[in-house]
Amino acid sequence: MARTRAQSHASVRGEAWSSTTKEKPSTAAYKPISPIRKRKLGHEGLPPEKAKKKKIARRISPTRKGGDSQTKGAKEDAEMANDKAVEDKAAINQSITHAKLDALIAKYGQRPLSDVDLSSPNQPTPETILAHILNALLSSARISHNIAKQALRNLVSRAYHDFRTLKASTWKERVTLLDEAGYVRYDFKTATELGKLATWLKNKYGSDATEILPVGHDPTTNRNILAKRLMEINGLGPLGVEIFISTVQMVWPAVCPFIASRDLKVAEQIGLGKDVDVIYDLLGKDPEKMARLSSALSTIRLEKHVGEFT
Repeated sequence: MARTRAQSHASVRGEAWSSTTKEKPSTAAYKPISPIRKRKLGHEGLPPEKAKKKKIARRISPTRKGGDSQTKGAKEDAEMANDKAVEDKAAINQSITHAKLDALIAKYGQRPLSDVDLSSPNQPTPETILAHILNALLSSARISHNIAKQALRNLVSRAYHDFRTLKASTWKERVTLLDEAGYVRYDFKTATELGKLATWLKNKYGSDATEILPVGHDPTTNRNILAKRLMEINGLGPLGVEIFISTVQMVWPAVCPFIASRDLKVAEQIGLGKDVDVIYDLLGKDPEKMARLSSALSTIRLEKHVGEFT
């Protein structure tokens, strides 16, 4: 059926109106953007490009930049103050430790074997080294330390620290000297060990006690070598080895620094710590002071004076 001009005109107007209404913004009520939609769009529900620009703008904001700088500066100041406090505390602790070391050595730190008559107590002569071996052998037995000291004095007074005298002595003579010192509990056994010591020195080291000493440059290696050699002596165990090294380090610094295990526990107990190298540094790396400290620690342990320094 043919359309009239009016109908055609009306149809065109209707299509135009329909097209216009499709493009016209909706007047419906605003709906909040869902969280899922926000994540797709980006920061604050904006399209990714706009969100990125907004984040950049905030990052370079002068106000925000200044605040970050101030926060960072305050943090650095706090860290510096904390470091300073730690350093000050360490210095105070070191000062206290120094004072304690000085007091301990001054009161109880006798030079090793100072109570026996040695012609060269500060030199590693064959006689001095043999005297240190005798001391370790006598002191490592389960007997009073005062009796052990008296026994050593008796032997040295009769020149038993001279290899020739020791080698020429009889078993009965050695027993008599030990008994005079009150060393009666182990007199027979120790008299026998002294005879074997003389034989061992002659056969192994040509009658020269200094030959037992290691000559390397590393103290730890030297101590290990020396301990292995000393363990060959009949009657001398790990305790005797420690006693020998702790006393001989003054005249033979190649094994210094050293503190016997029992005495190191005392050092830790009174606040000196258990790092022997650190203690040695505090003593100015002085072998004599180290030996005297070892002597002092041993003395306060044996004579029950640890409480004076805790």
